[in-house]
Amino acid sequence: MEYPEIGDGDIISKLPEHILHRILYFLPKRDAAKTCLLSKSWRQIWSTRPKLAFRQTSRDRATDKAKHVFLTRVDNALQAHLDHNLHLEKLRLVITLLDSNSISLLEKWIPLLDAIGVRELYLSIHSERKKVRYVRLPPLLSLHKCKLSDQECLSNIPLINYTSLEVIRLNGVSVQKEIFDRIILSCPKIRTIWLKDCKGLKKIKLVKENHKYLEHFTFTSNVLYALEQFTIEIDDLENLETISVLARMTRFRGNKYDNLKSLSLKFVSILFDNPSLKFPSLESLSLKNSYGFARIHLEIDAPKIRFFYYRGDFIPSISFTETYGHWKSKIYIVGGFDDALWLVKLSQLLEAI
Repeated sequence: MEYPEIGDGDIISKLPEHILHRILYFLPKRDAAKTCLLSKSWRQIWSTRPKLAFRQTSRDRATDKAKHVFLTRVDNALQAHLDHNLHLEKLRLVITLLDSNSISLLEKWIPLLDAIGVRELYLSIHSERKKVRYVRLPPLLSLHKCKLSDQECLSNIPLINYTSLEVIRLNGVSVQKEIFDRIILSCPKIRTIWLKDCKGLKKIKLVKENHKYLEHFTFTSNVLYALEQFTIEIDDLENLETISVLARMTRFRGNKYDNLKSLSLKFVSILFDNPSLKFPSLESLSLKNSYGFARIHLEIDAPKIRFFYYRGDFIPSISFTETYGHWKSKIYIVGGFDDALWLVKLSQLLEAI
């Protein structure tokens, strides 16, 4: 069989631009960056690639020229997508607001996100000014994943804007309860909620009406867990698979969580509407330095349990119904030794597991 002669021609470069964009999308970042050195056309393809990542390092902030070069690079890339009517799969931007120019450019870029159809957004904004900065996100109908970090405050979030959003991660973001509720209410397809060190929240309610597709919920904080007024309420959501909470008070309003596979509670005051809990899919249960159930007996129906961890200053009254197969338990009791029934309670716990 004879093959046509290729000669010195570059077949890959002759492929349609949207195919070349897909090739760059799956290449490692370093390898993809090298393609811009091949030719002017490849440099154009590189600047309009579907996955953009910009991180303003200390070198990019060292001089006015370095700041200008970084900001121009970001601005040109976003503008190129807009000019060529190209969609952006993913945008990662880590930036420090140093002056009015960087602030005005950021305010210009944010509204462009919907026009270029960004699907995944990671935005980390640092500010060296004492004045609080507000981030106003526009309607992003195409957004599937949103990760915000180090924003001083989220504000003016309209209702029903993020109909495609499935993942939201907030790290070090100040957001009032009303704004957070608006975000969640406008995300009917939300599957993952991940919150860390978020200020301003007083209460989170996960209810069937608004979170029927929710699969993963994580809340951690090194500050808020010490505040008694902060609470989390969780209905028996049928699709929920993982719960991980470090907070002051968590209330379980249901008694059967069909698909829950992992439950981790640390420094939590736990309230149960029903002390008889059914976890038909639960594989891992971790209770660390949590309380609120010292005077009640918990009956846990978790036939698929594989790992149970407990650490606290009292011996809990917990019993498991019949389980399938072998499973591992780790028990650490760090107090309560002056209780005359300490050994009796410990014996009962060991027999129950």
